[in-house]
Amino acid sequence: MHSSPHRYQLDWFVDANGNLLADFIGKFERLDEDWAFVAQKLGLEEKLPHRRENPGRVITLSITLLEQEISLQRSSKWILSGSIMSLPDKIKAIVLTCDRWRAITRHLILKYERLWPDHPFIFMFHTRSFAEPTPTESSTTRRPRTLRGTILHLLADIDDEEWIYWCVDDKYPIQLPTDKVTSLISHAMRSPGIDGLLFCRCRALLSIPALTLHPKKVKNLFGDVYLERKGWWQIWIHQIMRAKVLRHLFKHLPDHIPSAKAMDDLKDDVPKLPEHRLFVTGEKLRSVWRKHPARHDHAKLLRKYRGLGD
Repeated sequence: MHSSPHRYQLDWFVDANGNLLADFIGKFERLDEDWAFVAQKLGLEEKLPHRRENPGRVITLSITLLEQEISLQRSSKWILSGSIMSLPDKIKAIVLTCDRWRAITRHLILKYERLWPDHPFIFMFHTRSFAEPTPTESSTTRRPRTLRGTILHLLADIDDEEWIYWCVDDKYPIQLPTDKVTSLISHAMRSPGIDGLLFCRCRALLSIPALTLHPKKVKNLFGDVYLERKGWWQIWIHQIMRAKVLRHLFKHLPDHIPSAKAMDDLKDDVPKLPEHRLFVTGEKLRSVWRKHPARHDHAKLLRKYRGLGD
């Protein structure tokens, strides 16, 4: 018996970096076809023997456990294609915001609901003045007094290895290729050795890759190409990550943060752990993001939100 029996079947077929170890993965429900494929590759003519056959029962497997965990869509070797993997039912989305900018937070959520009506996110934020949360919102009334404490409080009951969606309230999506983003998120969450994925490559990740990215491209078993980020570059753009990454960052930020803008410099004083591997997709996606107007336009934004404007 394995010392850690509760493992994904995927763990037996890939190494720690997500590289496929097997040349071919066959399926019980198509055993004869898959054996014929292997036999042809190996130059064999023998049929696969069937011992201890039970003529009285016929069992049909519609889907294997492996297919439930991975989608083997593409590979450089002999891998059969599988079904498209869906996202988990719900993903906790941690929102960096405050009471004063409640309209901005609601506007952010509204944009996701318009662009991605079936998105999997439950947006989590602290508030003392919002009305009853909508089905895609979750709020708590006991709010710490510091920005650092607020995020750590939201993460308190989330396991280190759980995937979350991290978003800051001053940016919101205008255009998202939701089918592709769904696929990227689903694949990343099932790929070993990945702790975060940004699906919008922009700014320094595009303009100065020698400084911000490791040179080697990584290809997972689904065919997605990733580039590994060297540090906290573009950490304030919406992305998925394991809770341990965000917890580590905010645990090491100072308790007193004078402003949200100051965090951009303060984050550089926190070493990113080498085992926390953050990636950005190597594929060019047509996603458009907009920065919220200046904070003094709060009243104008509130009117736009109520009027369902942009």
